[in-house]
Amino acid sequence: MNHLIYEVSKKMGVPFHSAGTAQTKRGANYITWQIISDVPLQTIDYRSETSKVRLQFDIYAQQEEVAFVISDNLEKEMNGKGLVLARNGPFFDVDTKMYRRTIDMSVLKGNRYE
Repeated sequence: MNHLIYEVSKKMGVPFHSAGTAQTKRGANYITWQIISDVPLQTIDYRSETSKVRLQFDIYAQQEEVAFVISDNLEKEMNGKGLVLARNGPFFDVDTKMYRRTIDMSVLKGNRYE
């Protein structure tokens, strides 16, 4: 999963931070991400190296419009790799003094998909 996130971050030119916690440094646009769930898929013989992973991305931007642009770019980069389950925001985050938009996605994880 880290490889996928690293590649998307590199293509977008926006830093990604794991663990779902906001940076303490203010001023730059960034994305945090975390795994919400990781559910093994069932197969006929009950063995599987594949799982369905739910990811949450939190987009932080200095301007509201930029939060939309970054989220659109994230969805374009993840197109074909996962499904968008939910979008919220952007809302002004008092702690970071930035606009925050969240996107939940579902992706398949396993040798065939990474």
